[in-house]
Amino acid sequence: MDAPLSDESSPESSPSALSKREQEVLDELRNGGRVATIAIKLSISPTTVRNHLQRIFWKLGVHSQAELVEHVRRHPETLSDVDAEARYWQANQRLGAEIDELIEHRWGPDVFHEIVHRALPLSDAGREEWLARLAIWTRGDAAGSEISRKRVAEIEVWRSQAEKRIVKAQEEGWIRRDAMPSEILEQLFSLLVGVSFQLVADLDPKRKESQVRVVDAYIENFLVAAD
Repeated sequence: MDAPLSDESSPESSPSALSKREQEVLDELRNGGRVATIAIKLSISPTTVRNHLQRIFWKLGVHSQAELVEHVRRHPETLSDVDAEARYWQANQRLGAEIDELIEHRWGPDVFHEIVHRALPLSDAGREEWLARLAIWTRGDAAGSEISRKRVAEIEVWRSQAEKRIVKAQEEGWIRRDAMPSEILEQLFSLLVGVSFQLVADLDPKRKESQVRVVDAYIENFLVAAD
């Protein structure tokens, strides 16, 4: 007879005990997948899926797939990393769509400020998005992994689009021509990550305002003063 599950946490039940691939296998199983379908979805062999499941059983202290699914139901944090991955892509898609829509209807220095503000965690939803991004960036995926390559490709698309928009603004005369678009983006990205980390860690409204002023001051440094 299968041993009953315990509600008490243990080192084996920590989400960090599962590798990224093990979490992916477990997530597919939770959603009704079987060994064969999981293998196809993740582009691995059925034997590899079974090996992952055996390690998951051992790490979480369960003895069957049914127990495993029940464990995840009781301990949703077991799949927090998988959920972060989904939130990461949703956040980027949301931001990209908002920026495209904004630029389609408005263009100019004020829009530059608004775009950057939308990228910051200034709302509860924005804070959750940045928590997902920070979780993904600090996870340490292998540089050559499929998911890592996908993120790099996405970043390259974003960088290319942003550089074209900065060049357009320079040609129109409201962003300084003496600054390289790549330099502006690199510094802006570093600033956004640092400020966003501070905003996520500290919810004090006064400090939030001061952090936003830092970002605005950086933007103003590259804008051409109106006559």
